[in-house]
Amino acid sequence: MYYHNKGTALFITGVIISIALAVGIGVSTISFRELRITRTILPSYQAFYAADAGVECAFYWANPARFQYDQTSNFSITCLGASRTVVYRHDGPTRVYMFPQMNLNNGSCVNVAVRARENVPNPLGGSFSQCLRIDSFGKNDCSGGGGVKVERGLLWKDPVACPDDF
Repeated sequence: MYYHNKGTALFITGVIISIALAVGIGVSTISFRELRITRTILPSYQAFYAADAGVECAFYWANPARFQYDQTSNFSITCLGASRTVVYRHDGPTRVYMFPQMNLNNGSCVNVAVRARENVPNPLGGSFSQCLRIDSFGKNDCSGGGGVKVERGLLWKDPVACPDDF
C-alpha cells in the first residue's frame, strides 16, 4: 500500500514551499516599492513646507499695518529668523519684490517673488484696485549635497480672482 504513494509528500512539500516563496517575494516587492515612495515623500514635504514658509513671510510683510508693497527701492525685513534685503524691481506697471534665498534650519530653502499692481483689468469686466501675487519656490536640499532634490511651488493671490498673468 505504501508503494503507490511514492513522492506524494515530496510533491506537497514542494508546492507549499513554492506558494510560501511566491507570497514572500510579493510582500518584499510591495515593501521595497513603498520604501522607495516614502523616500520621495519626505523631500517633497520639506520642499512644500519651505514654500509655505516663504508665502507666510511675504504675506506677513504684505500686511497694511507695516506696508502694502508700495516701496520703490530695496529694503530690509526680518524673516525666518534672519535679516533679509528685499530687492525691488519695476516691471512695466508691476512692482516686483524678490526675497533672496532664505535658508531654513532643516537644510531646505525658499525663493520668493511678490508682484503688486494697481488697477488690474478684470476679465469679467471692471478692474481690481490692487492685486498682490506671491510666488514661492521651496527646495528640500540647498546644501549642494547628494540625494533626492525636490522643488515645490505655491502661488498666493489677493484677491483670488486676480488674473495669473499680471
